[in-house]
Amino acid sequence: TFFVVVIHQNLKRVQMSNNNNEESEIADELTHHTNRVKKLISQSVSELKTPKRFVKEGVLKFSKSTSDSPTERYAFLFHNAILLTTKQKKGYKLNLSVGIKRDLVVENLEDPKQFTLNIPAKNITLLFEGEDEEQGQEWFEKVSKAVAGDYDLDVVDVKFKEVDGEQVWDVRAGLNNVQRRIIEELEEKLNQEDLTDYQKSYLEDDCLCRYLRARNWDVNKAFKMLMNTLKWREETHPEAITLEEIEADAEAGHTYISTGRDKRGRPIVYMRPGRGSYTKEARAQKVKYMTWVLENSAKTMRTKYTGIEKMSWIIDFEGAKFDNKTDNIKLSKDTIGVMQDHYPERLGMGKIFFIST
Repeated sequence: TFFVVVIHQNLKRVQMSNNNNEESEIADELTHHTNRVKKLISQSVSELKTPKRFVKEGVLKFSKSTSDSPTERYAFLFHNAILLTTKQKKGYKLNLSVGIKRDLVVENLEDPKQFTLNIPAKNITLLFEGEDEEQGQEWFEKVSKAVAGDYDLDVVDVKFKEVDGEQVWDVRAGLNNVQRRIIEELEEKLNQEDLTDYQKSYLEDDCLCRYLRARNWDVNKAFKMLMNTLKWREETHPEAITLEEIEADAEAGHTYISTGRDKRGRPIVYMRPGRGSYTKEARAQKVKYMTWVLENSAKTMRTKYTGIEKMSWIIDFEGAKFDNKTDNIKLSKDTIGVMQDHYPERLGMGKIFFIST
């Protein structure tokens, strides 16, 4: 039997702790509205397990087929989902929840009040109709923007500029005003620290943004996380690990960087925990090897020139033991710790394979 579990690192937002009015407004969208809607709807809504960006709510007619007449519903649109409900005496009953994904297709119809939402994965097309022409167009525009990722603070808008004849990623050009102020605040806190030139060289804009995203754009939390990484890098110099130091693990073939790329141009890392020795003595060496893999995967991205900053992992557990007492489980935890603490926002997608023969 063969099972595949696709893990997407869903970048989450909880709260922005800034005094600026615009920042407070965004924080409100992420917390107040999410909690408000969760209380209004009688059922549990998986799309709202964590705070999401609120966009719009109101009456919206809906039909599961373009051949049927739409019936009135009350809709809540977030950056990641549109929730269609029926109003009750107390609150709302959830009729349908549609996850917002990039492969959805939004199309305007001849009737300006109407538009369709095509879901290719399910081969269905939903029909929507606003209360009037103005509302129909507003819903169409906002749903279109949600599908495009315009309301998602985690979506990275990659823009390039020419520097010395080369096209390089202009990170701040892709940020909104709130995000730019936050990254400037983080930069200011870092400038007050007595950092070495080696540590300063790590603090590129794309790096600062990854740590901010990993900590929900909370400056203090991102600063603490980043300072821990700078200390770790100063002590370990992961970029200086040589092939000679990790030769035995490299030859074992339990983890390696593929020469190919995924559809988005991201490097692919293959990991096979069932191979090799996982004794207590070998764990430290293997963590060092995994650090080398992470470091060199990041180098192959050439982020400055491509805007690519994530990697894909394929993990094949064939032959691996799943006893909590075994060292391969402990090694997995050690590896995850290094990745979460010092390589945040680097996982674009993971595929885990369980194979029995």
